[in-house]
Amino acid sequence: MPTSNPRSVPQLFRNPAYRTWSLASILFRLPGFMAPLGFVLIGVTVASRSVGGLMVTAEVGGIAVGAPLLSRWVDRVGARRGVLAFSLALTAMFIALALMAALRAPGWSLISGAGLAGFLSSPRSPGLRALLDDVVPKPALQDALTLNATVSEFAVLCAPLIVAVMALSSAIAVALAMAATTAAGAAVLLTLPISAGDPHSPTTTRTTPQAPSRIPLLRIRELWFWIALYAGFGQLFGTVETGALPWARALHLGTWGASTALAILSASGIVVNLFYARRPHSPTPSGPLRLLATMTIGCLGLAFSPNWWLGAASLGVMGAAAVPLLARASFGVGHAVPAGQQAEGFGVTSAVQTAAYGLGGALLAVLPIHWMILAGTSAALVTLALAPVWTAHQTARVG
Repeated sequence: MPTSNPRSVPQLFRNPAYRTWSLASILFRLPGFMAPLGFVLIGVTVASRSVGGLMVTAEVGGIAVGAPLLSRWVDRVGARRGVLAFSLALTAMFIALALMAALRAPGWSLISGAGLAGFLSSPRSPGLRALLDDVVPKPALQDALTLNATVSEFAVLCAPLIVAVMALSSAIAVALAMAATTAAGAAVLLTLPISAGDPHSPTTTRTTPQAPSRIPLLRIRELWFWIALYAGFGQLFGTVETGALPWARALHLGTWGASTALAILSASGIVVNLFYARRPHSPTPSGPLRLLATMTIGCLGLAFSPNWWLGAASLGVMGAAAVPLLARASFGVGHAVPAGQQAEGFGVTSAVQTAAYGLGGALLAVLPIHWMILAGTSAALVTLALAPVWTAHQTARVG
């Protein structure tokens, strides 16, 4: 079982490459966390609530389509170069969305623009995760993932608040803020030492083209558990993040009611992960399944909550399990996927997570808000129901 090195966290803080990578990662994540509330707000302002929900669905659909395809290209050219290229294109797309909102473009064009934005953003997260293997030494990888999962929650915490502040001006400002944070992330990543993630550097071994033949990732049985786990996680998060604004409005609250509830979701994750940080990670199903069950209970609590306070408490339960779950899932996928196919592997799980996330947005367009939240637990319940299959496979591997 992997263990945690008590000296690796101070070493990470002293590593300038890791500090640069972590800051770029936070800036790149901000637009994605702003998108659910931001796109719903743009849709409601320019067209209708249904357009806002379909914008979220189109964005995550673009991610689901693009992640496994474009991540292979990132593996070929190098993680750093690939992430930079798509970040510049994404910045231009967010500016185009702001112009479309200013011109009050028809709903179909807003939905199409959101889908293209998702497509262009899709390889950035897998590319950054693959790049991390070249930024920190392998013994420090567990602590790097846990630390980044905790720090990244500040992006989750800030994103809905940024949307709420920008909304005081206009919906156009939300899209421009997404463009600004994307461009800032690209600028930070440019300062990363060229040896990290550069396909022409002799020190880079994991995020560059590899001579050994590639294997179809879906033939890796161990990966299927993580795919199912990401599906359950993605639908749960897509449900609560996309449904936060309509849920708050159903309680006669507005944007700040939704933003504050989502901030509680993130803050609880930050606090709880401080206790989980020193626990060793293991690429086995039992721990992640318990965390997924906790998130499911929190989502069910939100569906049945009669007021904002109980709903916010339910979101706090979800956040408490979400951050350690993501850190363990990222570690597990990295353990299951061969070197040289890391970006592709994280692209597959990203595609599954975002497709499930998009299902939450789609349900907003066809179901009342409380039924939408209840339906958002379906993928997680299926994954949990298959727990005997996952644990039996792990027992067989150990045996």
